[in-house]
Amino acid sequence: MAFTVIAILLFISFHGCNAYKKHCDAKMIARRLGYNPDAWKLIAPEHPRYRLMFHSSGKLEMKYKCLCTTTSSPYHGDKWKRTIKYHTSPNETTTLHGTQIVSSKKSADFYLYDNILETPYYTMIHTTTSFYFNQTMSENEVIYANKHRCILMKSKELECSNTTASDPEKSGCQMQPQETECRLRRRNCEFGEEQEWS
Repeated sequence: MAFTVIAILLFISFHGCNAYKKHCDAKMIARRLGYNPDAWKLIAPEHPRYRLMFHSSGKLEMKYKCLCTTTSSPYHGDKWKRTIKYHTSPNETTTLHGTQIVSSKKSADFYLYDNILETPYYTMIHTTTSFYFNQTMSENEVIYANKHRCILMKSKELECSNTTASDPEKSGCQMQPQETECRLRRRNCEFGEEQEWS
């Protein structure tokens, strides 16, 4: 019952923004839900079992399919960082394992607790004679979290691009006249199917 009420409130919050053509920011949604995000609480437990179920971008790489976090442990030398282990399954026969250093921070004084999960990622930059890796910080803003149900986050890495996709259905983005609207999709990781979430 509580989950249904939360789902209705989230629906009203997002559609309220759309009706008035306003940008839906996390502060407004947190205010409407009466929710104070606590990003640190999400990564502090030893076994945070989270799965990437929905995303609004068609640019998510196959290597991140069925992303699932497995363990969280203290990062040596900094008590406000955690080492998060995860695995992904780009296809039915392959499982990839990885590790990321994750920390939390507060984006504004409005928030009572840290509301951002921050992690570095690297992109390879090629020069004429060699290459190097450029570090960028990924900021993932926690909008809402119910530990046993879902976490709603805003991340630039998972946003829907405003560029025109060659096949909107495959990209996960639904093209609208003069604007791009993102469609959420649910991944069924056992069968590798992609289903629309309604």
